[in-house]
Amino acid sequence: MAQVTVRNLHKSFGSVAVIHGVDIDIGEGEFVVLVGPSGCGKSTLLRMIAGLESVTAGTINIGDRVVNNVPPADRDIAMVFQNYALYPHKTVAANMAFALKLRKVDSSVVTKRVQEAAEILGLTPYLHRYPRQLSGGQRQRVAMGRAIVRDPKVFLFDEPLSNLDAKLRIQMRTEIKELHQRLKTTTIFVTHDQVEAMTMADKIVVMHDGRIEQVGTPMELYNRPKNVFVASFIGSPAMNLIQGTLRRGDSVCVEANGFRLPVGGGEAKSGLEAKSGLEAKSGLEAKSGLEAKSGLEAKPGLEDGQSVLYGIRPEHLDLADDGFPARVAVVEPTGSETLVVLRSGEDEIVAVFPDWHDFKPGETVHLLPRANRAHLFDSVTGARL
Repeated sequence: MAQVTVRNLHKSFGSVAVIHGVDIDIGEGEFVVLVGPSGCGKSTLLRMIAGLESVTAGTINIGDRVVNNVPPADRDIAMVFQNYALYPHKTVAANMAFALKLRKVDSSVVTKRVQEAAEILGLTPYLHRYPRQLSGGQRQRVAMGRAIVRDPKVFLFDEPLSNLDAKLRIQMRTEIKELHQRLKTTTIFVTHDQVEAMTMADKIVVMHDGRIEQVGTPMELYNRPKNVFVASFIGSPAMNLIQGTLRRGDSVCVEANGFRLPVGGGEAKSGLEAKSGLEAKSGLEAKSGLEAKSGLEAKPGLEDGQSVLYGIRPEHLDLADDGFPARVAVVEPTGSETLVVLRSGEDEIVAVFPDWHDFKPGETVHLLPRANRAHLFDSVTGARL
């Protein structure tokens, strides 16, 4: 395994720039996921690391070697593609052994490595089958086995689960993560699915329009998104973002749609019994149910009357009589949870409750945000406040 270092990396196709000065540090043995919407540049970045795309400017190091001009075959990496890229006329064993035979590795070593990889991936009974005789998950394992037998310093995965059904995707997520825990090989995994990123990564790199928005562990990105883009991209369903006005007094809150939304960093008291003293002096009604102890009152850059975006995740909204009213639009029961789409003024709000609730469309419910899980963003720049 080896560390991968990317410095001030740029990529242009003619006059069109698609990667803009990217910097990434990937430690030995790390599982790093590049995630972002389609067209953000994540696959292009992966292909540059693999040597399948040229570098316009900047450097890529694998270990202590700059590999900008090193051919893909000499970078000591192995890549798993979205479409498997298996030879249909070769058996599973022949597909897995092909790269080693091209490198003229001794046949006894090839056989040993293929058998070891097949055992790891549960492919031993299928070594004499052809790709057409395999399921989608089995074909993906063969593609992974072809990478494993090369014993590379770095594994590169380019959206390898996109062609699988939902059940197989979950199964293969687990298998890839277990494989990494066993082999400890540095791994870079590209996906547009933030659930895959959250469940698999040691570290996530969030990309947008050819730039890095934020790098961190899954829970760092979930708990402290750097800006509105990361906040809305990480988490499923996405974070609710409500336009409002910051109010500072004995405590901090946000006025929106005629109600006050609590902001604070205190511990939630049992139930929703405690009141924070956020009763409106101008007829605005709402109590936060939480004590604000976050020190936001003194934080510089937060001005009374400032236009902000109030962020609250769907799972951090509770039903409470002293919450703000919202009208039920759609109810989506999933069994273990109830997802509800609601309207409050001009805002669409999504809430997720851990139990079954028999809401009816058009019904009004009252929602209380957990003050210690609220986020504030600048409404102009989108940056976290």
